Amino acid sequence: MLNIDTIYKLTPHCVANHKAKRRYPTYKLYTFASSFFHTVDDAEFFLKKGPVNSLDAYCYSLSELPMGMDFLDGDSFSERIYFPNGQLWGVRDYANISPVSIPAPYTEIEFDNDIYGRCLFKGRDPEEIRFKRGDIIEIFCYGASKYWSRGKVELAIVVEIPPSKEEMTRFMESYLNDKSNHLTGDRGFDLGIRFNLQSLPE
Repeated sequence: MLNIDTIYKLTPHCVANHKAKRRYPTYKLYTFASSFFHTVDDAEFFLKKGPVNSLDAYCYSLSELPMGMDFLDGDSFSERIYFPNGQLWGVRDYANISPVSIPAPYTEIEFDNDIYGRCLFKGRDPEEIRFKRGDIIEIFCYGASKYWSRGKVELAIVVEIPPSKEEMTRFMESYLNDKSNHLTGDRGFDLGIRFNLQSLPE
């Protein structure tokens, strides 16, 4: 993996009017001023102290952002979500990023292989899958998305759950062994392109 320095951006997402009753199926949030930290521990220590706007917070997002690289709004190497009290809710440990340019001194081949390798979704442990098909849940879109309205909380019905790590391993091995696939020979690139957030196996 390339040695790309990162920084962590902690952003509170707040209820537009916390005194007003939330109205389903949709209500709006706004993004408050972000804080930047060198490590996850530094950001979590800040959360435990109690940020000024915690009474209005719906949640906090902690995005790992690459340094010295152009990327799109909403992209990150990883992301963690916290409840208003600072309790960790969930972790996305794979990248969701589309670099605009290749930073020096990396070549296109090694850079693409590294970035798409980081984007590889490896599946979830059973305890990480908190919902089942048919559950009615809240969806909050705070980044770039083609499915949900940015800055809004909406109701949705779960139609599919993430594959387990064992399932993903089988999918990936089958994909690499299938001679009909047009593979580049770069495992990170091939698997990252096929098995990331935007392209889960059927």
